[in-house]
Amino acid sequence: MHIMQKTLLHRLSLHNNQRYSMLTSGYDYDDNVVFHLKQLVSNGLIEKIESNYLITPEGIKIISEYETEELLNFGHKTFFVGLVCDDRDDNFLIKTHPQAKTPYFNLPNGGPHFGESMDTALLRIVKENLQCDSDAARFSFLSLHMKTVVTPEQEVLFDEGFAIYKVTFTTRLPDSHEYQWMPKEEIIKLENRWPEIDLCILAPEVKPYASYQFMTDYILE
Repeated sequence: MHIMQKTLLHRLSLHNNQRYSMLTSGYDYDDNVVFHLKQLVSNGLIEKIESNYLITPEGIKIISEYETEELLNFGHKTFFVGLVCDDRDDNFLIKTHPQAKTPYFNLPNGGPHFGESMDTALLRIVKENLQCDSDAARFSFLSLHMKTVVTPEQEVLFDEGFAIYKVTFTTRLPDSHEYQWMPKEEIIKLENRWPEIDLCILAPEVKPYASYQFMTDYILE
């Protein structure tokens, strides 16, 4: 697949339902963006609804495979970092996905870059997710998860190692469209929360390792 098509898929996997101007920012006519968009649509990897572009479940699967192929080797698990963020008052930062067909909830997360130290990656992931700076010394390792996410048809969407770190904020960040502070009493009411929330926030004791598979109808709108 052409690098432009991978880039467009990756952008939609991070923020779905984008207008042409936002999706193609940084590129122009000479990059043949229109051609590559048409290729992705004809191959069923994205779809265009009115003026917006959306990634399909097949597109999500494909971009995950390509990222794995480029960073590790095809067939290996990908690797991500999750963050358990608290505010010292027993409130936790939950990432919401209102753009999903069935809204779901998980931890703030991101992927370390190839050759990047974990301290640097954690600082960058906090900056990119929460638009704030944090001291690397305030991170503490919690747990390593081996997680496989499948569709109701048992197709694998994600297959990843997930290292989870805890970070405490002395100044509480404001809520946003994607992130909300919640006490455990509210978190437990969330119907479509992903397992890492239960294992690292709601569980009475956090285990250093977990391996599991869970099913979701993960579809972005």
